[in-house]
This record gives sequence, C-alpha cells and structure tokens, in this order.
Amino acid sequence: MNPHPAPPSAASLPPHGRLLRRSLLLIAAACLPCSCVGVLPVPPKSREPIAGKRQTASALEGITPGVTTRAEIERRLGPCTHENPRSRSIAYTWETHGWTLYGWAASTHSAIIDRARLDGWHALLISFDAQNRVRKAERVKLSQRRSLDDQMVKWAAK
Repeated sequence: MNPHPAPPSAASLPPHGRLLRRSLLLIAAACLPCSCVGVLPVPPKSREPIAGKRQTASALEGITPGVTTRAEIERRLGPCTHENPRSRSIAYTWETHGWTLYGWAASTHSAIIDRARLDGWHALLISFDAQNRVRKAERVKLSQRRSLDDQMVKWAAK
C-alpha cells in the first residue's frame, strides 16, 4: 500500500476547490517577484437567498415516498421552479451568497487585484413514479459547472 497517496486532481475537487487552487497558484506565481501578497476572505452579508425561496428541512416533513402525490407537494410548496420530464422529477431551487475572496499581489512596478465569490446553488429535488407519487425527495447542493437538468437526471437515477 502506498503511504503517500497522490494529491487530488483538479477534476476531482469541487468547483470552489478548483477555483481556490487556481487562485492560490496564480498568487504564488505572482508572489515570486513581489513584495506584497494577500488574500482577504469576507463572509457573506446575509444568509438570505438572492434568488428563489429556501426550502428548509421542514419542507421534507410530511413527504412520504409511495404515498405523497405531486398535487399535494405543489399545494404545499407552490409551483416548482424547474421540471425535468426525462427523470420524472421537479426542483425548487434557490441561491445564497457565499464568501468573497479578495486577492492581491503588488511590487514596485505592478499590481494585480482579483475577487472570487463562492455563492451556493441549492435545490429540493423530488422524483415521482408512474402514478405521480413521490419516489424520493432530498435537499442538495448543486454544482455551478453542470446544468440543472443533468444533475436532476443523475440524482433521480441513484
């Protein structure tokens, strides 16, 4: 057994991990001839959604697979924000502010400043069987790098 496992590849990191890794490499490269380098993480001003309506864990209460119907879900939660007929699933999505990272590097001759936002995209996903009864329901954090449809199909197939 190898006592020194290989470092994770960029593709295996989550999107914010790849962004952070790229940013750190850029800052490290800029740091070599520089006299001043810094990163300032700034927490979000608010945890309120910037888009959509947050579906809390209580939204899952009362949803029973094989019993609860789509009509009951929509009566309780309102119309869905997205529907995927291929996977017979619906989504209630929302987006929240995340941390903002400010990075800079400066020398006597030049300077670079950049900003990266780590916002969060979330959803309550619900899939249905052929009789429009809930098959499964779950709150998930979505990837910024893949379409909602692709993520719904993959989630429903699990």
